[in-house]
Amino acid sequence: MNLVGAISKLGTEDAMAVIGEDFTSLVPGFEATDAEESVRTLETFVRRCSYDDLSPQEFYYVLGFNTTVPPYVRAGLHSREVTHDDTLADLNVPVLVTHGEEDTVVLPAAGEEHAEMIPDTRTSSYPAVGHSPFWEAPERFNQELRESATEV
Repeated sequence: MNLVGAISKLGTEDAMAVIGEDFTSLVPGFEATDAEESVRTLETFVRRCSYDDLSPQEFYYVLGFNTTVPPYVRAGLHSREVTHDDTLADLNVPVLVTHGEEDTVVLPAAGEEHAEMIPDTRTSSYPAVGHSPFWEAPERFNQELRESATEV
């Protein structure tokens, strides 16, 4: 299993402690039914997901698949209270926890928490990378994922 910039809880104070303001400040716009407001918010979100600027082609590609999620789905995600920490603590498979050191969406503290609670964990921290290690450092990410998959 590979947890990438992951969060395992929502809707609680513990969850808010590891979700960055770069995400939480956008929640009203994520849930907006006005198309222009929604797209403006998603544009900001996509920019905040990477540490360095994306090329225009990458930016619009990522923006495109983010816009396919309807506002009511995003609202449903944000309005629920859930925690999977107990499930993670009971895992009996190797887990790779991957996190960008510059992630302002899901703070690196989330990855640190996962590493502490999951028994068989290897961590991989990406300097000068935001919320998208798979996009920002694909060669390293894919290599580590291949290595992790062969550990089973």
